[in-house]
Amino acid sequence: MHQAISIEDVQLEGMKKTIPYTPHHGSHRQYMRDIILGVNDGLVSMFLLVFGMYGGHANSHSILLASISGTVAGAISMGLGEYIATKSQSEMIQSDLALEETHFLHHRDVEMEELRVTLFSLGLRDQLLNDCVIAIGDKDETLLAFMKAFEFGYSEEDQRNPCVAMSISGLLFMTGSLPSILPFFITNQVEYATLYAGILSSLVLFLVGSIKSKVTQSNWICGGIENLGLGVIGSAISYSVGLLFSSFS
Repeated sequence: MHQAISIEDVQLEGMKKTIPYTPHHGSHRQYMRDIILGVNDGLVSMFLLVFGMYGGHANSHSILLASISGTVAGAISMGLGEYIATKSQSEMIQSDLALEETHFLHHRDVEMEELRVTLFSLGLRDQLLNDCVIAIGDKDETLLAFMKAFEFGYSEEDQRNPCVAMSISGLLFMTGSLPSILPFFITNQVEYATLYAGILSSLVLFLVGSIKSKVTQSNWICGGIENLGLGVIGSAISYSVGLLFSSFS
């Protein structure tokens, strides 16, 4: 007996064939935060610093010196911060997993009840729920793997190497600061240098926002405008602070 095929089924099958398969972001997605944050932080920090000092009527040499010092200090601070934070997070997770194994030995009934509650929240009921509790709880390795994913949100693929996170954050902070610094190497006229720094930084702010949105598969134009807008607002505030400071000097 043939099963009737509806128009909706035909349309759905057609969509499956026309929509291409899109792979996931890959094994380096855990460092995407460090990449975006490192570049954008260096870019915005120096962008704001330059406009703040320009508002305070600093000369080209003073702005260049402050920008270089701020870049080096920011890169070191950000790199060390990422190293400590990433290492601490990894150590905390490993401590929790070791404690979980202790619970398996001395409080297995509590862990089995947690397993049952978690599976129930996922929609399993009756005999299927009982079967899954028995199957997953039968071996410590399987139970620990389940608890890693659902209790701790732990994934081996998403773990970050502290040294890699430190290097990415620090180096990309320095890279992000270049558009604001380079014009002051080219000209000693503070007005032109600040103008060029503003143009370059604005372009890169838009570019970084667009790239971030492309990676996250959202609208790249909106992402670029959002990042640029936030940078411009920040520079306006920084410039105002510089003007206010110079008025009291």
